[in-house]
Amino acid sequence: MKFRAMPLSVVLDLQFHSPLKLNIKRDNKTYLIEGEDIAMPEYHRLRFEGLVAEYTNSINDIVKMRNKFKKQAGKMVEG
Repeated sequence: MKFRAMPLSVVLDLQFHSPLKLNIKRDNKTYLIEGEDIAMPEYHRLRFEGLVAEYTNSINDIVKMRNKFKKQAGKMVEG
């Protein structure tokens, strides 16, 4: 194998939408949301990334990585 180390990372992408809109305040001025824009939902995206561990390309480490992945995936499903 050409690689020497393998990272196990977790990426969580969240998307929220809300019918509630907030007015924008910038430079001490308030910009109101009006007309058709008030009826459209707002979308917000958020990404969390984290390195769980780093493994070598040995068989033992590959098995450890697989087990750690399953454990992390289980935690994500549980919330």
